[in-house]
Amino acid sequence: MSAVAVLLLAEPQMRERLAAALASHGFEVRTASRGEGVSALLPEGGEGVLIAGSDLPDAEAELLLGRLASVAPYLGRLRLEAVDDGTPRGLTSSGEVLEGAEAIAAWAEEVVAPPALLPTPVGSARGHEVRADGGAIDLLIPGSHAGMRRALERMQAVAAADTTVLIEGESGTGKDLAARLIHQCGPRRRGPWVPVNCGAIPESLMESELFGHVKGAFTGADEDKIGLCEAADGGTLFLDEIGELPLELQVKLLRVLQSGMVRPVGGTDRKVDFRVLAATNRDLRAEVREGRFRTDLYYRVNVVSIELPPLRDRIEDIPELCHGIVERLRARLPAAVDLAPPVLSVLAEHRWPGNIRELENVVERLLLFHPGGDATPEEVRQQLRDLTLAADPIESESGGTSLVQRYPIEVPLRELQDAHIDRVLDHFGGNKTRAAQSLGVNVKTVYNRVKRRIGVTSG
Repeated sequence: MSAVAVLLLAEPQMRERLAAALASHGFEVRTASRGEGVSALLPEGGEGVLIAGSDLPDAEAELLLGRLASVAPYLGRLRLEAVDDGTPRGLTSSGEVLEGAEAIAAWAEEVVAPPALLPTPVGSARGHEVRADGGAIDLLIPGSHAGMRRALERMQAVAAADTTVLIEGESGTGKDLAARLIHQCGPRRRGPWVPVNCGAIPESLMESELFGHVKGAFTGADEDKIGLCEAADGGTLFLDEIGELPLELQVKLLRVLQSGMVRPVGGTDRKVDFRVLAATNRDLRAEVREGRFRTDLYYRVNVVSIELPPLRDRIEDIPELCHGIVERLRARLPAAVDLAPPVLSVLAEHRWPGNIRELENVVERLLLFHPGGDATPEEVRQQLRDLTLAADPIESESGGTSLVQRYPIEVPLRELQDAHIDRVLDHFGGNKTRAAQSLGVNVKTVYNRVKRRIGVTSG
């Protein structure tokens, strides 16, 4: 079914120019000179845009936009200004100014034709490609793993719906990439993309970071600051590691999601409109049972859940994943070629606790020293050992375990301490209190490590 463009314009010359440009971009064009009865022109399902002249009363425009939103999964709106020479000039809902019929038609085509998550196969053994920007997005594409395919199909189903989505999976499985892909394939893709790592912001700064503050709200607040929630207005707010939010902040975030109003520290309510995507490597159901995560917030963010499988469960996809990594690395390593079958066989033996992120590091390091992709199996195993700085306890000759780690002797003590703290944090799903208890240190030590990692200084 063709996308429908409804032109609500009184000026016939401008209407004809736009109709011709839109038709050349594949639209089924329907025109009207007045708002009365125009809702009958809108399609029942499919995609569409409404382009209305600036003389259309606001109340009538909102009524038509609401009607279009209910019948079309992708809503484009454009208000035209009167221009002396008859050249159409449009102002999009995001504030972008478009000059000329062709520019407006190209905008409309982009609005109603988002990139597909699972287009048809493209004639190679690699299977499916994703037409979306954002870097390493092909790391999500499955070879033959059914769980990954189910995840992608769910992503495709929810992308157009503007629904709140919770993405679950271990660290390194690509939750951030999945969220970005959903945003890029949804109706808010022209709006801002605002990622928030809830585990990387010190608790003392979190409220100001999320909700902003006004000048003089507290010591050091020398000017007004827009929070990340407000910065996401019109687009998508991605709450990565949402399970890290303290209970007090969970209450305030829930209020924003329920009311659509954000209150900066020391300020008054402001209206915001954004889509929420969230991700976690923790079992939020267990966190709710243990009182560390609010039940009402859990149900608010978990409208639809998508689980990304760990790499150890999709070992059969390693050849395709490695191929994608090599393709990207060629920008920096022009001599790099695909890894040889013996190398891939060794990689398939590994358990991949760091998942796809770990695989990326291993492949890059292998190609730095073996651009021909022909490392020996023992060299591959050595690379795996070298990159596992905080390794699991190694079995001793007597069959027990020792705390001897495989790391170079010149590694600074601070680096080893930080690496081990990171590992324990990952084990406890980012929970700083539980990590500190396991390490036998004060929780402030763990917070200081997180501050160093994100470059935050105290004072």
